[in-house]
Amino acid sequence: MREINYNPLVGSHLPALMDVALVSSGPIVELGAGVNSTIFLHWLCWTNSRKLVTYENDEAFFKYAKLYQANFHEVHFIRNWDRVDLSGDYSVVLVDTVPEWPKRRRALERLTHVEYVVVHDTQARKIRCHYSQPTGALYKFHKLYQAGRTETTVYSNVHDLSNLGSYREHLREYA
Repeated sequence: MREINYNPLVGSHLPALMDVALVSSGPIVELGAGVNSTIFLHWLCWTNSRKLVTYENDEAFFKYAKLYQANFHEVHFIRNWDRVDLSGDYSVVLVDTVPEWPKRRRALERLTHVEYVVVHDTQARKIRCHYSQPTGALYKFHKLYQAGRTETTVYSNVHDLSNLGSYREHLREYA
């Protein structure tokens, strides 16, 4: 089994993930564990025993995520992303699966009912390589987060996304 290489400079999806996690209150699903997202989501959900479910298909990342399993945090190894039940009443779903775009596209088609869908690595060059219909056609609202060459997009059919980022102003009051 390969080892996970930790790079402290990755995690460009965290600002988007933090925004939606802090303005929502229901269950969270992580499609693809990560050294940044799993630990953040785990400790965020720990504060009020908010339900968190992590799915992973890579053995090394599954082993890592399994360290965080708790009464509020389920961790599942899966072999086929298309078999993950995404029909639940979720507030947030992070889509960061490997392999990337063909699987992510099918997941996005199955997540249109979720309050906030956060998709990591949404650079146009990656998306265009795998399908022609824009992902935004599935969702009424989207917000792009850019961090260098990496992009993350939040999608929703429930919220207009104008509320994202507003907590930052509130936090500055206490700084």
